[in-house]
Amino acid sequence: MRISCDGASQATYSKYRIGGDFNLVINNIKNLVYFKNKLKSATPAIIWKFIVNKYDQDEIQKAHDMASELGVSFKVDPIGLSDDIPDLIINLDVSKSKEIWLPKDKKYILKCYRNHYKKPLNNGPCFFLFNYIFVNPDGKIFPCCFASDESNVFGDLLADSIDNIWNNENYKYSRSLFTGNKYSGSVTKTICSDCTNFKKYNGS
Repeated sequence: MRISCDGASQATYSKYRIGGDFNLVINNIKNLVYFKNKLKSATPAIIWKFIVNKYDQDEIQKAHDMASELGVSFKVDPIGLSDDIPDLIINLDVSKSKEIWLPKDKKYILKCYRNHYKKPLNNGPCFFLFNYIFVNPDGKIFPCCFASDESNVFGDLLADSIDNIWNNENYKYSRSLFTGNKYSGSVTKTICSDCTNFKKYNGS
C-alpha cells in the first residue's frame, strides 16, 4: 500500500497537495500500522511515497527518518508535470512548470525533463497494463495511475471479478498497442490509443 506524502511538514506538503492535511496523513499511517500489528499481519506492505519537488527536496532525510519511526518503508519518486495525464486537457507550458516544480538534484528529475523535451516521454512500452491494477474507492478499475476520467474506466469490481476485468477487451486491445500482437476484438480505441507517455509498437 503506497501512501503519497510529499513533504515532512505541513508547509511543504501543502505546496503540492493543496488543501491537504499533513498531520491527518501521518495519523492515518499510524492507525494502519497499529491495526496491522494488532492483527499480526504481514500484509499490506506500507510504503511512504515521497514525490520530490522544488519545495520538499530538503526534507527527504527527515521524511525517511519519520517513516522509519512509523515502521513503514520509504520510497522517493521524481515529479511529473501533468503532461503525462492523457485524459486531462490543459494548457501547459512545460518550461514554466519545470521552473516552478523541478528540484535542483538531477537524480530526482525524470529523464524526459533533463534534456531536449519530446514525446513519448518514455522510450519503452507501458508497464502498467501488464503489472498493475488501479482500483478507485468506488470499485472502478483504471488502466494506470494517470487516468482519472470516468469515460476511461476499464471495469468495475462491484459488477465483475478481477480476473474477468484483467482479461477483458479493453485490456487486450490496449496491451496489443505495446506488444504488436494481433487484436481481433470489438474495442477500437481506449485512453491508451492516444497516450504519449510510452512508446507503442509502431513507434508512436
